[in-house]
Parts: sequence; C-alpha cells; structure tokens
Amino acid sequence: MGTLFLSIVHPFADRGRFESAEPDAPFRLKGSYFGRDRFDGAEMRDGMRMHFAGWSQPLQNYAVALENAGLAITVLREPVPIRSEGQARLQQWRRLPLFLWLQARPLQ
Repeated sequence: MGTLFLSIVHPFADRGRFESAEPDAPFRLKGSYFGRDRFDGAEMRDGMRMHFAGWSQPLQNYAVALENAGLAITVLREPVPIRSEGQARLQQWRRLPLFLWLQARPLQ
C-alpha cells in the first residue's frame, strides 16, 4: 500500500493570463474552466527557453482518474509562493493558485 504524490500546475492557472506584469494586474479567463484544452507554449528565464505542451483539464478530471484507478485523495494543497527578492513575477500568483499538490492512497 503506497502513497501517490502529484505536483501539477493548478488547472485554473492554464485557463487564462494576467493582463500585464504588474502585481495587481487582472487575471482574464479565456473560454471556460471546464473541458479539456490543449496548451503549447514557451517560457524564457535567465536566457533559457523552456517548451511546455500538454492538456489542461479541470480538477474534477484528476479526481475521477484517481478514483477510477482505485485511489482516494487524502490531501489537497494549493501552495502560495514565498515572497522573495527578484521574484516579482510570482507576486501575481500570491492571489491565485499556481500549483496543486495532491496526495492519494488506495481505497482498500
């Protein structure tokens, strides 16, 4: 009997964008939170380009997948980024969830 730990980008974070880099910039939802949408994009940090691609889906889809695998969510966390010098881009994510941490265990 093991434990499964998941750390993913919060499903809500993939569904919109902040209007600007300002810490209090509005977050605009594009389309609907519900449903399954493809994402494909790149981020630049410290001169390095990182490519991300996959599927964005609502939290309930993760819960159903775990249930269908015979697992139950025992812990759910939405960590708030720690304030840090030089991390201004994370200030916006102190207002909305950026990551989702789940812990699941077998039902039996």
